[in-house]
Amino acid sequence: MVKKTHNGLGKGLDALLKDVKITDDTSIRQIAVSRIVPNPFQPRMDFADAAIEELAQSIKKHGVLQPILVRKRENIYQIIAGERRWRACKKNNMAEIPAILCDYNDSETAQIALIENLQRENLNAIEEAAAYGQLIKETGIKQSEIAQYVGKSRSHVANFLRLLQLPEMVQQFIKEGVLNMGQAKPLLSLNTEKLQIKAAVYIIAKSLSARNVEMLVKKLLNNPEYLSQKLVNNIQAKDVFINDTEDKLTAFLGTKVNIRKGKKKSKIEIEFTSVEELNQIIETLLPVEKKYIQEKNNGDFFV
Repeated sequence: MVKKTHNGLGKGLDALLKDVKITDDTSIRQIAVSRIVPNPFQPRMDFADAAIEELAQSIKKHGVLQPILVRKRENIYQIIAGERRWRACKKNNMAEIPAILCDYNDSETAQIALIENLQRENLNAIEEAAAYGQLIKETGIKQSEIAQYVGKSRSHVANFLRLLQLPEMVQQFIKEGVLNMGQAKPLLSLNTEKLQIKAAVYIIAKSLSARNVEMLVKKLLNNPEYLSQKLVNNIQAKDVFINDTEDKLTAFLGTKVNIRKGKKKSKIEIEFTSVEELNQIIETLLPVEKKYIQEKNNGDFFV
């Protein structure tokens, strides 16, 4: 069994894991995928299907190159680190996955889950903020200590935590990537949730920069009726059409599509995570050009 010998908590994931001692007793074991459950402290709320599929294909070809970390809870095993690998193995209908059994408490498990995601994957701002909040709630840790663990400033942690004070609708805008941190932060100065939502809808529709958002907030503080309800309703009506179009394009292409409206110019953004996925998108959009799509040995591409 794997035994943890350190008493304190270090800075970063490596420091949290470096003192884990593996005994001569079977260090890496094969555990049934069906007996493993996700980490309850996992900060990531959404796992991209395309990324999991890509990892599943890699595992099918090369196997699981790095064991996941788990801890035992009664008759099941709870993931500490490696949930993406576990999900990919489930997708491949694999019976077992290599794992290292560790002895971490809730506090350490929560910290490892947060730090692993921050260091290895991009969390959206709300996921990051929620992870900080959960870590404080579960462990009583201070903001300054979290900042040390994740390699950020204390003000960075504090600013992200403040995002959790925004209305659920505004938080959802941030999760979806239609509202960024620079645009959302000034909204905290507004007095009511209703005004924050109205301002957020206007910001997204007009693609305002962070600086312009600050100017808008100043106007709203002086005159809360600056944004008429009629104007906001019209914007929201247009957004319904845009959202519907985004959903149809996403279903058609098999990947996330965003439509960004601007004052003079607008754009359509199509996400992809690999050369293969890009080629698939191109083939869907330009089926007659399929034979011209080639891939270079170094992973670059040209059409």
